[in-house]
Amino acid sequence: MENVFYCEFIQSVGSRHSQEDSATFVVDKGGAGLFVIADGMGGMTAGALASKSITQACEKFFAEYADLTTTSPNLFLSELLKVSNDAVRDNLNGATGGSTILAVLIVGHEIWWLSVGDSVLLLFRDGKLARLNANHSYIDYKTRTFCKAFEHSNILASAVMGKDILYKDIPSSPFRARKNDLLLVSSDGIMDIAPKGLEKIIKTHSLSPGIILRTAVSEILRDYANTADNITSYALRFM
Repeated sequence: MENVFYCEFIQSVGSRHSQEDSATFVVDKGGAGLFVIADGMGGMTAGALASKSITQACEKFFAEYADLTTTSPNLFLSELLKVSNDAVRDNLNGATGGSTILAVLIVGHEIWWLSVGDSVLLLFRDGKLARLNANHSYIDYKTRTFCKAFEHSNILASAVMGKDILYKDIPSSPFRARKNDLLLVSSDGIMDIAPKGLEKIIKTHSLSPGIILRTAVSEILRDYANTADNITSYALRFM
């Protein structure tokens, strides 16, 4: 399968003392690509371990599939969530921890995803930015904007903690990408920028995923030097 997208990656610790995000990108022999971002839950003793457990489990599970172009993507992602949840349970060994998971599977121009938590899958098309995946958070952007107490906070409604998962988003059919679509796969730290601000950055640098990521992170670190969350993001431009 020919390459259908160009990708860039960025990661920043923000204002935190440690990095609790974990990420991976793997490709199978048929050309299908899997992007995974796991955002360890802050305030827990094993958030970083939980996120790392997820990405390692995803890498191992993905390698067991010889060719995802002949496998049901929906079934694969459902199984991927189970092995990720099992890995968190087994590796934490009773410690307190959990993580979001955003796994995006790209097969040709088809975009499939698995989402638990508040990490974001954003599409920029025809000059507009839109969120594709569900947001399992009790605090939306409007609340963060108008209530200063929650300006840089999220309260998760669902997470991967080695237990029953309350909410998950695994669509039954794919979203189909078009030429020049830009896709952002990111932990929620990128949302310290207002959606309109992020949209403006993408409009300005729509053909340069790397510049988009570097500009967004630079603005967050400039404007929120004392409160910025960990940021981990992939930007993909479809060809």
